[in-house]
Amino acid sequence: MARWILRLMIAAAVAGTPLAAQAQGLRCGQRGDIVSYLGELFNEKQHGYGIVGNRAIIELFVSPRGTWSILVSRTDKQTCIVAAGHGWESAPVLEGHEATLNIR
Repeated sequence: MARWILRLMIAAAVAGTPLAAQAQGLRCGQRGDIVSYLGELFNEKQHGYGIVGNRAIIELFVSPRGTWSILVSRTDKQTCIVAAGHGWESAPVLEGHEATLNIR
């Protein structure tokens, strides 16, 4: 399940970035500022992250109310919110279906 979510996050970030930029305008800035913004306005905290080669880090932030945001931090130290929404539900992990992420 965790791998599926990670793949979904990467696909959304990679495929959705140009669309988000055109449709809504990306919210970009220093990572600390954006994380503070998400925490103060929505009470969102980091739920997970993944590394995209040597090009970017994808992060998922989720609040107890179910709002969520996906951030991309690039090597130029720019962080952007590439997707956001509401209604996040964490799916239970079934026994024997645990995913292991090996991040090096």
